[in-house]
Amino acid sequence: MADRAMIRLGRPRGVAATARQPLPGGFPGWDQLLHAAPPRALRQRLGDTELRRLVDRYGSRARHLLELIEKEPELAAPIAPGVPLLGVEVAYAADFEMARTPEDVLRRRSSLALLPGHGLAAVEAIAALLGRRLALPPLRLASTIASYHRTYAL
Repeated sequence: MADRAMIRLGRPRGVAATARQPLPGGFPGWDQLLHAAPPRALRQRLGDTELRRLVDRYGSRARHLLELIEKEPELAAPIAPGVPLLGVEVAYAADFEMARTPEDVLRRRSSLALLPGHGLAAVEAIAALLGRRLALPPLRLASTIASYHRTYAL
């Protein structure tokens, strides 16, 4: 398909780098975090299940999330009761992935918007954390929460 597009554009076919260049978060041995003992302080805040999920989801970038937890231990907790998304994932989405609204987090950075409940139990907590990290005005946060509820509260 790409070859046909390049022919139509009258351009030479480039050399694909994907065979030798890993995707973001990937490199040989990306899962070494699962085998190495995390720092003691981290082990007290994050269980094996959560660590595995972070490494599976973020690959080598999981180190950034673990560093955030070391600096801000409260981020190791779930963003809301009964929600599998951790505060550190919301913080990482805001700090490194340009998430600016609860929908950015719930729909584009996680799959919670697509699951039963649509992440409605977490929308206010996510908005609050985004507000703190990004210094968003309260009216804007209220607007994003209301917009999310209009879209997902069926």
